[in-house]
Amino acid sequence: MNRSCIIAINSIAVIYTYPGNRFKIHLAPAAEKEMIVSRERIANFRKWLGE
Repeated sequence: MNRSCIIAINSIAVIYTYPGNRFKIHLAPAAEKEMIVSRERIANFRKWLGE
């Protein structure tokens, strides 16, 4: 996922692990683009989720 995408936490349907220590996110409603969280942003993403 890059900074051009802003998502609401409530729109996250499923989070999958993705090769290279990344996450792939499926949204509801579905997004046109593939949403992937980079390795560099995983720690901040988990903090945002409250983990």
